[in-house]
Amino acid sequence: MLQPASTALRWLYCLSIVSIIFPSMSSGWVNIALGRGPANWFQMTLWIVFVIVGIWRIFQVATEPRTLQSYVYEGPLKVARMVGIVGMVLCVVYLAFRLGYRPLVRTLFPKPSENGVEYFVVGVYLAMIGILAPVGLYLFEFTRLVGFERHGRGDD
Repeated sequence: MLQPASTALRWLYCLSIVSIIFPSMSSGWVNIALGRGPANWFQMTLWIVFVIVGIWRIFQVATEPRTLQSYVYEGPLKVARMVGIVGMVLCVVYLAFRLGYRPLVRTLFPKPSENGVEYFVVGVYLAMIGILAPVGLYLFEFTRLVGFERHGRGDD
């Protein structure tokens, strides 16, 4: 059965994309700890293309309410869709933590250390969570794709 996407789901989807394309403001020490070096021209070009595609997708979802319609089937596909939606919620929570990074650290550690290691530790954990952030969005899109394929084959 073709299900329309609610307004809340459309907002969640768009905020998940913003969370993925919004650059992480990691410090140099966090980048070194995670094995990230300075960005080269290829990485920057790839990121710019990804941002353009992300903004285009947000525009599509925001202007056309039927964009996220999908065929939802019972069983593992419906479970995977729910896991994808939960993953998108976590993606938005990750965005909120990234935007409130400094107040969060000040709340967790009211008395800062001399070298500011608490910012480093929280930054590393946020960066590691950020690696998993897109998984919910990709899983949601995968379930949409499989739903359309099943409907196209006539597996209703």
